[in-house]
Amino acid sequence: MENTNTLTVKFVGFGGGFMEYPCYKDENEKLYFDINDGKNGLDLYTGAYMDELGDICGEPNQSVMQEIKCDKPFSRNLRERDYQFLSRLKADCEYFLRNGNGCKKYLYKESIEKHCDEMEKIWNSFTDEQKPKWLTMEQIKDFRKKMFKEIHESLGPKLRLMVNGGAALDYEVEKGFNELGFRIVQGYGLTETSPVIAAGTDFAQRLGSVGKVFPSLKVKIINKDENGVGEVIVKGPSVMLGYYQNDEANKEVFEKGWFHTGDLGYIDKKGFLFLAGRKKSVIVLKNGKNVYPEEIESIINRIDGVKESFIYGKPEENNEDDLKLCVKIVYDKDLMKELYNATTEEEIKETLWSKIKEVNKTMPPYKYIKEIIVSEEELIKTTTLKIKRHEELAKIEGQK
Repeated sequence: MENTNTLTVKFVGFGGGFMEYPCYKDENEKLYFDINDGKNGLDLYTGAYMDELGDICGEPNQSVMQEIKCDKPFSRNLRERDYQFLSRLKADCEYFLRNGNGCKKYLYKESIEKHCDEMEKIWNSFTDEQKPKWLTMEQIKDFRKKMFKEIHESLGPKLRLMVNGGAALDYEVEKGFNELGFRIVQGYGLTETSPVIAAGTDFAQRLGSVGKVFPSLKVKIINKDENGVGEVIVKGPSVMLGYYQNDEANKEVFEKGWFHTGDLGYIDKKGFLFLAGRKKSVIVLKNGKNVYPEEIESIINRIDGVKESFIYGKPEENNEDDLKLCVKIVYDKDLMKELYNATTEEEIKETLWSKIKEVNKTMPPYKYIKEIIVSEEELIKTTTLKIKRHEELAKIEGQK
């Protein structure tokens, strides 16, 4: 872009007043001003331009001014401010895409993820009636997709949607895909339910959830704990009639027509189903607290150098009636050396124990991990890559 001259732009922020900004021309002779080059350093993300420059400052802001009937300087009305902020964020996405990756300074906190997150946050704060007509959630996702163009092209430019099933997807992984502009939804079911019970869609999804229950099915959460987590049971035409010639097994899973999945979870106020783990995996402490191993494992697995982990209960030395939480960590030897310069098993264990202490600080005391063992050998798993917990625990106890 060519630097033409400096115009006095009445840009209205918390303090109001006039500020000077350099103006540029693009190849189509359209003018743009550099919002990061204001002489008084005001954070312009909290304001909106006005009047004499017209479309020099970009169309989105004009639309906002018309929609909220704000053709005068910055209003102190918080809702109008949200409109103005959202417009500025959208305009900066467009500026970034016009001028290439070197223009990150125009983005909110110079981060694509935070910029689009902020747009999504503000957009979601409006009721359906208030949502801006000049911006949709689809456009926000499209911004992410375009701004991470190279990643999208490497996975296939026509990739529209990814669906996850089999095992719950880690929250941070799902969030990461969303931040890159990928649509990813989760589904949940069992072979016995033919197989889908719930699934997210393009139009109804929530991070961490496996979606909403299919309308043809009924789902209840029974035997809830203090956090509302209980066993997921289901009834409906797609649930099996029973195990063939196995009355004993049928008695274990069916009760008054309801099929007991053995999975634990809860349903939020919007009807989204969230899973917490398997009923058989729950560790019940002496104080009555339930610990869901999968929840803690997903956090530990995010530690750099950790391949996978296994949480289990072990009797306390001075009180065998109570359990303490322990973890077995499978580590990546090359990464441990590269990241932490840890080469011996003792060094690796010491390094990972320091990481576990940091994890403990983020959890309530009853979830504190008190013992750690490390290994290079993979955990025992099923063909669908789920941990065989009883076999893994027996292996650990046999190595004592």
